[in-house]
Amino acid sequence: MDFRLLGLLEVDDDGDAVELPRGKERALLAVLLLNANEPVSSDRLIDHLWGEQPPANAAKTVQVYVSRLRKAIGAAELQTTPGGYVLAAAGEQVDVRRFERLAREGRAQLDGDEPERAERLLSEALELWRGPPLADFAFEPFAQAEVRRLEELRSEVVADRVEARLAQGRNDAVFADLDSLVQQNPLWERPRRLLMLALYRAGRQADALELYRATRVLLRDELGLEPSPELRELEQQILRHDPALRAPRAPLAERARARRGLLLLVGGLLVLAGGVAAGVIELTSRGGAGVVATSANSLAAIDAKNANVLAAPQVGDTPTAVAVGSGAVWVLNAGEQTLSRVDPRSRTVVRTIPVGSPPSDVAVGAGSLWVTTSDFRVVRIDPASGAVLRTIVLPRSSNPLARGTAAAWVASNGAAVWATGDGSVVRLRPSLLRLFPGGPGCCNGIAIGYGSVWASDDAGITRIDARTGARQGRISLAFPASRLAVGAGAVWAIDANGRSVWAVDPRTDHVLRSIDVGTNPQGVAVGGGSVWVATAAGTVAEIDPRGLNVVRTTHVGGTPAGIAVGAGQVWVSLD
Repeated sequence: MDFRLLGLLEVDDDGDAVELPRGKERALLAVLLLNANEPVSSDRLIDHLWGEQPPANAAKTVQVYVSRLRKAIGAAELQTTPGGYVLAAAGEQVDVRRFERLAREGRAQLDGDEPERAERLLSEALELWRGPPLADFAFEPFAQAEVRRLEELRSEVVADRVEARLAQGRNDAVFADLDSLVQQNPLWERPRRLLMLALYRAGRQADALELYRATRVLLRDELGLEPSPELRELEQQILRHDPALRAPRAPLAERARARRGLLLLVGGLLVLAGGVAAGVIELTSRGGAGVVATSANSLAAIDAKNANVLAAPQVGDTPTAVAVGSGAVWVLNAGEQTLSRVDPRSRTVVRTIPVGSPPSDVAVGAGSLWVTTSDFRVVRIDPASGAVLRTIVLPRSSNPLARGTAAAWVASNGAAVWATGDGSVVRLRPSLLRLFPGGPGCCNGIAIGYGSVWASDDAGITRIDARTGARQGRISLAFPASRLAVGAGAVWAIDANGRSVWAVDPRTDHVLRSIDVGTNPQGVAVGGGSVWVATAAGTVAEIDPRGLNVVRTTHVGGTPAGIAVGAGQVWVSLD
């Protein structure tokens, strides 16, 4: 039996998902797993479950929870001890313990000058992650310290893998990881030092030195500190072209890939590093910002900092939905039934994947791409190889009055994946769960956030509990709600037939404000501290979620269809 905490809590029994009790029983199991093979007293369990105000019958309730858990996972695993309980699990049964072992072994191989073995072990460790650790319990006090510890350890493992790849001369394989590490840990010197080394080895000495300068400014302004001796020494080594910095020679194809895309990635990282003007390297090469020409069947890239249109590469015929994740931007091409993979650094199409049916939506999560089609199927695709892993048939309503739109939609928060069928909502991951919310014309869009799944229809939004699938509420709107986005303190719904995006408070389910964004909004996305809405008039409106007002409008031309935010940019498909 396998116990998984690196994502949503899951228990697997020889390939079969174990159906766990809901609510505090799951929290009790998580506490016992965090202390696997160690007795946990009843008093401590009560404190973790209820805090300072436990019910009068708390001890008895814990006994009931333990009894229910034993029915699910077995009495041999959950044992009674004097004054408490212990969950007996071998080290390899808990994914956290496997992750820690692989991390230790990978680091040891790296220290032992075995970078290839180190990379294999470290990659195996990172593959265990299905989303944020203890995702079910993100706001529970008992989980906070462990979540922080695991996230810090994961960052160390990612940095170790970067080191292992650099030791093999594989510059092409490190920039995505370094981009993520610098963004997540802006004051951590290690990924900046590794990035300086990678840039230097790629022949970009000036960019490596500029990154050092920006890092020095950031550390001085934020912490009042100078860079560490190690970072200062690396700067001096770069200045004198120290032979010790030379890398093992990688294969020719890998060296070519490493050179491609460096220019724009470095520009984005330097912005984050110390306030360097966005797009500085790209703009220098072009001799000025200018206006990027856009056309049909392209993907506009907008700088999320200053709203400049940076590029508009051609994609496939009739691009629609856009998603960002797994190191790429993904664009559906409805006219040719394909999915384009776009490199976010070079902004070029690097692969085209056949989907097999007219696609309607795409999401990235749980280690896969999820594409919904007009015949109510979900195609699960491996983002690395582009191979179709599985095709899932979504439910169809037998009642013609309950049937919804002629398209299916999909959403993911990284760990969970939900899709809409014909008048229904279906959870695909972590386990299959079907629900027919029954809203008229359901469904026009779907989004996940604030512990809920939100499905729009012709009369409003249905709110669904993300854990149980139970309907939590209903938000009535005076228009057919179209696409949705969740984040920045609100649920955002667009009125595709009007001019507005509506902000809904997820705490009260009350509408906060209607915001005029322009003619016929087509898509909405949250990211970079703003809300972005693409309109049929060829514009993208940027909304301040605090003031609930449009602060900037960018003209992209064409007819926008889909929008997503990621890698420091706003991506808009132009039909």
